[in-house]
Amino acid sequence: MTVDRASFVPLHAQLKNLLQRRIMAGEWAAEQPIPSEPALCERYGVSRITVRRALSDLEAEGFLRRERGRGTFVAASRPTRGPTLGLVFGGLTERTFGHRNDAAFGDMVCGAAEAASAQGAVVYPMPVGDGDLATMLASPTVIRLTGLLVHLTRRFDEDILRQLDATGVPYVVIKRRLPVGRASCVYADDVSGADTATHHLLSLGHTRIGMLPGPPQVGVWTDRLEGYRGALRRAGVRYDPRLVREVRFPMDEGGYEGASVLLDSKRPPTAIFAGNDYIALGVYRAIRERSLEPGRDVAVVGYGANHFALTMYPALTTVGTPPWKLGNAAAALVLDLISGRVPAPAHRVLPWQFEIRQSTVWDPAVWAPSSVPELV
Repeated sequence: MTVDRASFVPLHAQLKNLLQRRIMAGEWAAEQPIPSEPALCERYGVSRITVRRALSDLEAEGFLRRERGRGTFVAASRPTRGPTLGLVFGGLTERTFGHRNDAAFGDMVCGAAEAASAQGAVVYPMPVGDGDLATMLASPTVIRLTGLLVHLTRRFDEDILRQLDATGVPYVVIKRRLPVGRASCVYADDVSGADTATHHLLSLGHTRIGMLPGPPQVGVWTDRLEGYRGALRRAGVRYDPRLVREVRFPMDEGGYEGASVLLDSKRPPTAIFAGNDYIALGVYRAIRERSLEPGRDVAVVGYGANHFALTMYPALTTVGTPPWKLGNAAAALVLDLISGRVPAPAHRVLPWQFEIRQSTVWDPAVWAPSSVPELV
C-alpha cells in the first residue's frame, strides 16, 4: 500500500488511512511502538510534515499515543468513537425508477445500520448527484471515514473504481458484480436468478417470452440477459432478439413502452420477463390497455423482490435479494476489511429468493411446486 501523488486526496490523509488500516488489521498491537518518523518517511516517500500530520490525526482519534523521548505507540486497535461508515448513494430518483420508488433504499440503510451497530459502528447516508462523485470523494468528510459503502445506479467502470481507490478508505460496492480481484463487492447471482425465472415461464408452456432490460447505464442487465438466454438454450428454444426491448428512464414508463411494442407485434409474446419490478409496473399498464389481464392472458415476471410487488394486482412473481440483506452484508464485509479479518478485495454473493404469485400462475392448481427451485 502506497500513497498516490496524483490523487485528489491530500498526502497526509492518505497516509493516515493507510496507517489506520494497518493498526486495525493488527499489524501493530496495542502498546507496541510504530516505526519512527524517518522510517515512515522513507517507507512511504513523503515528507516529515506529512507524517506528523497523519500521526496527529491518528492520535486525535485515539489510535496512537506519543511519549516524549520514547516514541509513538499504538493506544488502541479501534477508534475511541467507533468506526464511521459512509453510505454513498445516487440515482435513486423518480427520473430513474418512476413514481413507485418505494422503501427499498430505506431497507438497505436499515440492514447496513444493523450490521454496523453490532460492531459499534455508525452509518451516514451521503447522497451524490449525477457527475458529483469525484467532488464528494475529495471532501474532508469522506477522507475522515473508516469505510465506504457505495450504491449507485450507474455502470461501475474503471474510472469510478479509481476514484474510490484514491480515497484510501476501504470500500464495498453494493449490488454490482465487479471483476474478481479488482474491488470488493456484495451482489446477488443475477445469472442464476434470471435463469430460474425464465425456466419457470418455460415450465408453464411459454416459448415466446419477451425480455425488457433497463437502460445500460444502470449496469445490471448483462447478467440477467445471460440467465434468460441460458434457460432458453437449455430448453431448446431459439433466442429471438425481436423479443428483447431495452427500456428507457424512468423505468416504469420505459416498461410500458417496451411492452407495448412487444404486444403490438405480429407474434406477441405470451409471457414477459421485466428486468426489474419497476419495469413490470409499466408492463401491467400496457397489457390492460389492450383489454388483457396480467397473469391470466400474459404472464409477467419481475426482478428485485420489492415489497410493492406483493400489493400489485395480480401479485407479481419476482426473484431477487431483499435490499435489507444487501445492506447488511455490505456493512459486515467492509468492517471485516477494515479489521483485517478478510483480505481485500473480497466478493460476497448472496442467495436470491423466488416468489411465485398470480402474475404467472393465475390458477395455482396448474402449477407443480417441484418444477423449479424456490431458493438458490
